[in-house]
Formats: sequence, C-alpha cells, structure tokens
Amino acid sequence: MKRMIAMLVLSAGFVGMAQVPNFYKNSGSSSNASGRPTYYYDRNGMSAGRSQTTGNTTYYYDSNGRPAGKATRSGNTTYYYNRNGTSAGRSQTSGGTTYYYDNTGRSAGRASTSGNNTYYYNRNGTSAGRSRNSGGTTYYYDSNGRSAGRSTR
Repeated sequence: MKRMIAMLVLSAGFVGMAQVPNFYKNSGSSSNASGRPTYYYDRNGMSAGRSQTTGNTTYYYDSNGRPAGKATRSGNTTYYYNRNGTSAGRSQTSGGTTYYYDNTGRSAGRASTSGNNTYYYNRNGTSAGRSRNSGGTTYYYDSNGRSAGRSTR
C-alpha cells in the first residue's frame, strides 16, 4: 500500500491527502491562479491524488477521486481536517518558516523555504526531507535525498 502525503508535513500522524510519503506537503497554494487542480504522483509516476483550491479552502482527493480532507486558510494559519471533518491539526507561517501542530496543539515539526527549496524537519528537529519547485512541478525527496514523488499544476 502506498504511503500517504499528509496535508501537514512530517510523519506526525495527520490525515493523508494524496499518496506520496506522509512527511511532505505541497508548498503554497494547491492550485494555480486559474484554479486548476494540483496532481500528485508517487515515486513511480503513478497517480496519487489531487487537490483543488476554492477561495481559502483546499480540498484533497485520493487516487480514486474520493474526498480525503480539506485545509482552510485564515491569515497565516491553516487548519486541516480529515475526510470526516475532524480536526487533524494546523500550521502557522512566520517569515520563511511554517510550524506544524497536531490536533492537540503539540509541535509536529517545521518547514523552511529557501529559494526554490523547502526543507522539512520532524518534531525533534531531524531532517525529514525536502521539496524543490521547478516551473509548476514540485519534486519531493526523502531524508536520504531519494526521489519520493512529484506534484504538477
């Protein structure tokens, strides 16, 4: 079974959105300015799901097109919900760093962006991987630098 990409970064136990390793998050908006969806692919190039943003809400779907959850942005805070509408956690962005919290408010990790790269860290500060944006495609890498998947807009 494929591992799930979480709405939140890091293996924090949050609800999965599309299928790619569960410690990655597509940086920024999940669809481009024209509102087209973002498609996620696993490391083998197989469809892993998609996301679609409408206003301040991003809806996530699994590889079979079933609803998987949503994220609602309010200012610099994003709230995450699983497919049943139950809170899965939140993130807050300050400068180039996004801090992630589980549904009990405990720290779950962080992501720091520098140029086209985003570096992910777990709650202990250990590297969990990175992503690199390149012309509408985001490439994901695990903590050992191996390809973990991609998303396209």
